[in-house]
Amino acid sequence: MLHQLLSVIGALLVLGAYAGNLLHRLDRDGAWYAGLNVVGSGLLSYVAWFSAAAGLVLIEVAWALISLVALIQATRRRPREASQES
Repeated sequence: MLHQLLSVIGALLVLGAYAGNLLHRLDRDGAWYAGLNVVGSGLLSYVAWFSAAAGLVLIEVAWALISLVALIQATRRRPREASQES
């Protein structure tokens, strides 16, 4: 039951980020977009690991790692952008 709840939450986070991007509510280069993808795909990776679905584990872990890199880049970029506006 817990794994199903975690998988639904993870899917909603990833889909929410995707919808937010398509509806121009989230910038795909922003920290929120990347953060939602990191957490969502992380939860889905965790659930996939315990279901022994190798293909699903591969795609979710890759998604989480790529999103983590994007999140780090977005948070590093934000302070520079703020200082340039001053």
